[in-house]
Amino acid sequence: ECGSITSLISIGIELPNSNLVHRILTRVSTQLDGTYDDDASLSSSSNAIITNTNAKNKKIKIFYNLYISSAADEERVQKIVDEQFAHLNPKLHDVNVSISSIGYQLQNISHNHTVQHHEKGNEDVGMHELWEYCKLPQNNNHDTLAVYIHSKGSFHPRGVNDKIRRALTFGALSEECANLPDTCNVCSSRFSPQPFPHTPGNMWLARCDYIAKLRDPFLLKQGVVPDHKNGWCTGLGRYYFEHWSHSHPHAAPCDLYAGGEWTWDYFGIPQIPFEKKMAKAPRFNFCHYLHDRVCKGPPKTYYENRLWYYDMLFGIKDLDESWWYYEEILQQKFLNMTDPEEWYGFKCVDHSK
Repeated sequence: ECGSITSLISIGIELPNSNLVHRILTRVSTQLDGTYDDDASLSSSSNAIITNTNAKNKKIKIFYNLYISSAADEERVQKIVDEQFAHLNPKLHDVNVSISSIGYQLQNISHNHTVQHHEKGNEDVGMHELWEYCKLPQNNNHDTLAVYIHSKGSFHPRGVNDKIRRALTFGALSEECANLPDTCNVCSSRFSPQPFPHTPGNMWLARCDYIAKLRDPFLLKQGVVPDHKNGWCTGLGRYYFEHWSHSHPHAAPCDLYAGGEWTWDYFGIPQIPFEKKMAKAPRFNFCHYLHDRVCKGPPKTYYENRLWYYDMLFGIKDLDESWWYYEEILQQKFLNMTDPEEWYGFKCVDHSK
């Protein structure tokens, strides 16, 4: 069971009036260069929004994190790469994929792709490349999209890794995610709020103006994000990589898989092709995502953990109705529930058995 992480460590980032400054600067930028203010799309403001025509016509950039341990794995991993790249759609995607190669270098990579090789690294390598791309002035807008995928299963060749890799690639490179609604800024096959906001398996499409708000994926190795032993319940340590795409309170996730048997982790992963039904996420209530005995805690603890994380990374100390979990956690007054029988009894299905 996970307790509150507010008392574990204190790392503050002071950004006084950061939200106000951001809104002012973004609105000025909107008037000057035609970029889109994503905050306006999430508010009730009736202000006209000027879209960037060039960004709307831009093909989606793909960032691929590729790990190979040794030459002995080359043939097996080549099949993984070919399998994932078969989902590329030239009408939607820039087929010049930006590949971050780590470990042993795969020999049979098309010259149409851009490859940067690293002897050592983690998922933050590819995500950092995507983050830098989205921060460029010509890309930092609502209509420029980017996709992050990786060679899940190349390090641990297991059937369940193959299954989740296929389900996630199927969503991240889908036409549905490529045409995500304006009210969403991250799209994947599955979003889960538990035990921290993330896409289980970490493959997704996102709007660049949202990605540009995030902190550097390298914060873990820089020591800003603590490498905590209980990270898989909190989004700390190496689980920061999986949490990163949904780490900001302005995340507006959508997901594609309607089945309730897959919430997070490796339970209930669907076979592909599955019917894709775009919906605002989380599409189920709070208790549906809880796994018995695994990272279980009341809504009050969950809310306090989120506030601690937002303050640590962004200096944001309060949440309002723009927060993606506002209605579920705050409006329904789940914060007052402290008895496990009260908050873990809403006809939830235990998917961990």
